[in-house]
Amino acid sequence: MTQALPQVTQSQVGGKIEEARGRVKQLIKVLSSRIIGRDEDINMLVTAVIARENAVMIGPPGTAKTMLVTMLAKLLGASAYTTLLTRFTGYEDVFGPIDILELAKGRYERRWSNIVNAELVLIDEMFKANAAILNSLLSLLQERVVYDPMSGVPKPVNAWSVFGASNEVPE
Repeated sequence: MTQALPQVTQSQVGGKIEEARGRVKQLIKVLSSRIIGRDEDINMLVTAVIARENAVMIGPPGTAKTMLVTMLAKLLGASAYTTLLTRFTGYEDVFGPIDILELAKGRYERRWSNIVNAELVLIDEMFKANAAILNSLLSLLQERVVYDPMSGVPKPVNAWSVFGASNEVPE
């Protein structure tokens, strides 16, 4: 037996749209009042979260790139994960180590880092990572999964948006 969908009036839809628009404006206003001179980045980050897309911020050190994402997560009540990449960063540093206790029992399991649970992810100095890490991050960015390199099993992630930050433009 099918149930009829409730009728929604145009004024109800318009009211919900205006309410959402007001919340977005308030979020942008709060961020802009706390972090001065970063209006473009604030608009970009908020738009990316609404669209469930990724974004990258490039700017000099000390220009509040990390702080913006952290504050946005707090204001949204979202969980966040931040990692800093270098050319020496390994898979385990970003995604978590193999569980040694389980391995001793003959079972291969990974102790996943919070990158799989976080709703907002910040990858700081993302262009300094080696090719292996950058390739591992592709599935996170494009498919919202990470693949364990040993088992090949995909692990779904909760990320709404993944943000990259860098002090320099990549070559």
